[in-house]
Amino acid sequence: MKLGYLVCATAMVAVSSTSAHEPMIVKDGDKRVIDVPFHETRLILSEAASEGGVSVYEFGLPPRTAGAPPHVHANEDEYGYILEGEVTVLAGEDVVTLGPGDFAALTRGAPHGFWNAGEEPARILFMVSKGGFERFFDAVAVRLREERPASPDAANALVGEIAAAHGITMRPDLMPVEAAPYFAPPAD
Repeated sequence: MKLGYLVCATAMVAVSSTSAHEPMIVKDGDKRVIDVPFHETRLILSEAASEGGVSVYEFGLPPRTAGAPPHVHANEDEYGYILEGEVTVLAGEDVVTLGPGDFAALTRGAPHGFWNAGEEPARILFMVSKGGFERFFDAVAVRLREERPASPDAANALVGEIAAAHGITMRPDLMPVEAAPYFAPPAD
């Protein structure tokens, strides 16, 4: 028993002595707004600030809107904690509605997506490991500004192309029937 404690204590000292970055406080007004058309996205902690281990975002979803369509990550895991409202999540083959305090571990290799089917706004705290997911959002924002797609279908195709370059496979074939109206192009 004492040897186990000693090994654990030694490992904790080794880990704590290797920390190379300073503690960080992020005030609400310091979060960086990510310029993507999907939903309100604010970067709280970047890959650089966490030395590549994690990126942290806050997503805001208005009532009855899309979040992220079904997709699969090859390189990162997403962890979502519902702060307010209700968010419906596709996790593998399951579709579950989550509320404040609920948590979803959306791991690499497993299909997932989310949307707000409710009548109230929702907010989600997303942690992405390994870090660097902000490069995907930045690439989307830049390309959409540069290319100005003429239709929602063209914009979706462009996002799909950028996603593929970042190890993300879009899976529209897995769209749950109940989610489809939130991801459909707006009626003219």
